[in-house]
Amino acid sequence: MPPRESLIAHTILQGSDAQYGRFLDITAGAQQRFEQAEWQAVQHAMKARIHLYDHHVSLVADQLRVLNGAADWDQAFWLRIKDHYQSLLPGYPRHEIAESFFNSVYCRLHGHADLQPERLFIFSSQSQATPVTPLRPLSRRYLPDRGWRAVVDQALADLPLTLPWQHRARDVGWIVRHLTSHFAGLDQGWLEVTVSFFIATKPRGWWRACICRTASLLVCCRFSALTPANSG
Repeated sequence: MPPRESLIAHTILQGSDAQYGRFLDITAGAQQRFEQAEWQAVQHAMKARIHLYDHHVSLVADQLRVLNGAADWDQAFWLRIKDHYQSLLPGYPRHEIAESFFNSVYCRLHGHADLQPERLFIFSSQSQATPVTPLRPLSRRYLPDRGWRAVVDQALADLPLTLPWQHRARDVGWIVRHLTSHFAGLDQGWLEVTVSFFIATKPRGWWRACICRTASLLVCCRFSALTPANSG
């Protein structure tokens, strides 16, 4: 691979990594902002996260204009960049984000009037690759060996909240009644709970999948039902 194309491909991927790192920095404070009821700070963090992606796309696009100077960004040149970029993605844990970032940088350089599918990642290049094993589990599974009330109670106890519950037994009862009203075969199912509770700048709810032999239901328990004490 010519050094210029390789440098551009690595620059785009490094920009994607930098954007994701800043996203994690903002997200890291989500739990504290929520538990301390710092709602204005929550709004500021949301705005910062929205502008973060666009900011890093612009930074990378400016870098590429400097790296490539006045040279022509022709079809063959972009195909070589894309091929090298794609060669960096096997085993990369966030390949879909990286591919989207590549597309965004391309559009920032060329606008939306020169969209050519062969230059972009329309579908993921890694969809047929061996799935990447996460560094840590993305979800936790609970089996109803001691009944569904015990399952839900343990799931709530495992949530990474530092505030005490106002009435956890009440909340457990509400959730169990909701689940039993939607599933006829709960005794043959299980509960799958996401490990990352604060996945953005604030918790939008407690996402979980209740899976039975014949059906599955993804539901979100809002904090109107799951209310830690002193949550504002």
